[in-house]
Amino acid sequence: MSKFKTKSGVTLDYVDEGEGKPIIFVHGMVCSKAFFQKQIPYFSKNNYRALAVDLRGHGESEKPMSGYTIKTFASDLHELVQALGLKKPILVGWSMGSMVVWEYAAMFPDELGALICVDQGASDFAWPGWQYGVMTIQDLRDMAAALQTDRKPMYQELIQLMLHVPQKEESEFFLGEMMKIPPVIAEAIIMNQTFEDYRESVKGIRVPTLILFGEDPKLNPPEAGYWLHDQIPGSLIKTFKNSSHCPFWEESELFNQTVKEFADSLSAQ
Repeated sequence: MSKFKTKSGVTLDYVDEGEGKPIIFVHGMVCSKAFFQKQIPYFSKNNYRALAVDLRGHGESEKPMSGYTIKTFASDLHELVQALGLKKPILVGWSMGSMVVWEYAAMFPDELGALICVDQGASDFAWPGWQYGVMTIQDLRDMAAALQTDRKPMYQELIQLMLHVPQKEESEFFLGEMMKIPPVIAEAIIMNQTFEDYRESVKGIRVPTLILFGEDPKLNPPEAGYWLHDQIPGSLIKTFKNSSHCPFWEESELFNQTVKEFADSLSAQ
């Protein structure tokens, strides 16, 4: 593992393996880079420089008392990219990580090679007229209370939704990573992320984009992915039959092959 300190003084923990075209995996809300343990070895052995970073407040990164916005996550990531001298990276965002890479695309549009968005709708909030929102005010109120009183059962319930067929060992791993985030930080992250709305901004994405969704709609309906596909010019989409929110975990071999084929096609162009 490696360490990087942002301009704001926050130390981020990241993994950086292999040589070649940089591909960076960005995790979801209250998760960590460890969720990509099935991707980093694969891509680093297949002519890619594979990276994953714990966003501030997550995993092994520092947990300051401020800065928990999608924009700050994107800015932190950009600082890391600049410090490592990475040119035109492929950014793979899963769940909230997709919002981070969309924000990155808006802030630094000329510095990207491609985007890959994994199982994340344009907004999680159930705005009037937005049929793909999965969070209501009541949900947020309940989550905030659970985080401050007894978060473990809430996370366990979330994990059941994240996985198509949850297994004990992997569920315990997911829970262990989630429990690393202090409750007050987790609440701040969830509140900011839920109210972010990228329905308009994704229409302006002009880099090659691949959209990947699990077909099990327990957490996010795949229709939200097809909506993105319709909005992002030239984008590609693929769904995974035996996955819910985590196709990179549940169907890792097919997921890795799909991402590699897309990434390889960029080099061929």
